[in-house]
Amino acid sequence: MADIQPFKGLRYDPNFAGDNSLNICPPFDAITPDLQKSLHERSNFNIVRLELARRNQDINHYKNAANTLTEWVNSGVLKYDSKPSIYVTKEEFQYRGVKQVRRGFISNVKIEEYSKKIILPHEKTRLEWVEDRAQLMSESRSNFSPLLVIYKDDRFLSVGKLIRTISGGDPTSVFSPPDMPKLSIWKITDPGTISIIQKKMSSSQLFIADGHHRYEASIIYRDKNISVNNKSNNSFDYRMMMLVSYDEPGLITRGYHRVVSDLTNTEYKNIVNNINKYFTITKFDIPNKIDKNFIDSFIKKLDTRKDKEIIFGFYDSKNRSLSIAYDKNISLNGNALENSEYFKIHELIFSQSISLDREDKVILPISDSKMISDYIAKEHLDMVFFMRPLPLYEFSEIVSNGWRLPAKATNFYPKPPAGSVLQNLEI
Repeated sequence: MADIQPFKGLRYDPNFAGDNSLNICPPFDAITPDLQKSLHERSNFNIVRLELARRNQDINHYKNAANTLTEWVNSGVLKYDSKPSIYVTKEEFQYRGVKQVRRGFISNVKIEEYSKKIILPHEKTRLEWVEDRAQLMSESRSNFSPLLVIYKDDRFLSVGKLIRTISGGDPTSVFSPPDMPKLSIWKITDPGTISIIQKKMSSSQLFIADGHHRYEASIIYRDKNISVNNKSNNSFDYRMMMLVSYDEPGLITRGYHRVVSDLTNTEYKNIVNNINKYFTITKFDIPNKIDKNFIDSFIKKLDTRKDKEIIFGFYDSKNRSLSIAYDKNISLNGNALENSEYFKIHELIFSQSISLDREDKVILPISDSKMISDYIAKEHLDMVFFMRPLPLYEFSEIVSNGWRLPAKATNFYPKPPAGSVLQNLEI
């Protein structure tokens, strides 16, 4: 039973913080070093100063983030809403030249163990990132970005219709950042409306689409505080999430690619041998300079998943070649997880070529094509594996069965920004 609760959000006050559109940023794992620098320059109050504490220069970076948060609250830059609220959201963006709209709502959701099958994961996590988010929560007593969570509405699409109706009115606040989707928010405080959402959502299973590391950090934080206080607390028992219906037309997935660097000669040969062992290779012509536009067109050429075919793109820097690899096993057995392209590439190539303790050191998941073209231009890589999006039907089957994909196998777009609403874990 999903437990949905309103909360007193902490939000920017434009009277002190200036243009709120300049103050939000992507979640921590989507910020490149160049973007981090740009966000710092964009506004003195950009939430990147709190969300990405890990990359601050001072050794006390988590504590500094907490101190900055306190300063902003005391000076009025951030202000608590007077009543517990649910925040209806509407994101507007372009995807492949077509305008998209994604509606949802931000609320607190009770943290549950995965074994209860109320909140379900679909991919493995990296301990370093979980610990990073847990440490930031411990120092700041807050969350700065909502998880992206998918729910299945009832057959009448009751919650989705209510959200659509609410978003037809005048928004409470609007964010129009230069490099992210336009975000409009409606603050809902009416107990009757909130009760309807709670009742309709109570029988829903929730699928984590983006934010596994932050969710597992919330479990660590909750357990730590329960053990210290010997009681439950309505704040740290809950985690702020953006909930989007499985039927929402603006729910888009993109590929999460793999940049492979610092391989030993043996690891490199193992990867090449296993690709040739399990896949048929078709060479692809490449220009003298591989830029973002070329990578985008190549990814588009890979198309989307059809039936049970297994396809990925492969760039080899040692001989500067680009290929499309096709699985030789035409008739595939197994379940949706075992037939997933992300599972296949890790099982057939990485796990048979690289030791487990080396994988996190040499394999970097990247979704941004500009970052990949920069790596190629600077010759800071050995290989790139270009991956197609995980289809929603495949995602649903994998999650519903409790199976776990490799880390960073899904890339739902857009990621909910940090800074539109903050959650305090002590009130």
